[in-house]
Amino acid sequence: SPPIVPLDAALRADSRLNRALETHGWCLLRGFSTSERSRLGQCDESAAAFFERPRRTKERVRPAGMLASRARLPLAGLGWHLVVGEDGGIQREHLHLLADPAALSLIAWPRMPAALRQHAAEACELLGSLCSRVLRGLAPACESVRRSQQAAHGDLSVLDLFLYPNADVRRSAAYLHAAHAPPDTRAPQATVPNMRTHTDPGLLTATAVSATPGLEV
Repeated sequence: SPPIVPLDAALRADSRLNRALETHGWCLLRGFSTSERSRLGQCDESAAAFFERPRRTKERVRPAGMLASRARLPLAGLGWHLVVGEDGGIQREHLHLLADPAALSLIAWPRMPAALRQHAAEACELLGSLCSRVLRGLAPACESVRRSQQAAHGDLSVLDLFLYPNADVRRSAAYLHAAHAPPDTRAPQATVPNMRTHTDPGLLTATAVSATPGLEV
């Protein structure tokens, strides 16, 4: 079973966090407040509503051209993506965002769900603050460098919202229409992985746990 570390201990740079990361590579943090869990839940619900929108609507969610050309942040790849496997089945939908407020302001947000922008910004703030505080306890020098880079170039942290279809998730007709999926790709077999082995480029990755099979750390 994965190591479990109380949130307050992680923020104090407790030895349990160091031990868990050194021996296991990741851990579960427990002890978030009701308000914090609610904010992350609201972002999750808004993202789910967004993924139900028609494909043409989602394709417009990207940096606005004229504004993006003047930005100092790396905006390549921001916006909505549909990833299809070699067999034609949908592997995932992906909304890739930079956490920097200036970058979030450049996105052409959809009218529906109207709260997506607010909830994404709140999730960025909550998770960004958490990672910054944990990193400050684990490696103060790294956090100092990160803060200097943020002051000079903006916040390069990312918020990625994913939808991973799999055999254990019922997909609505609205989603199937939105993704333009043929009937034979509605539910990939359980043996098909949702995410290939990969390494995240950041210093820390934080994700909410879920009882639904799919992307996990």
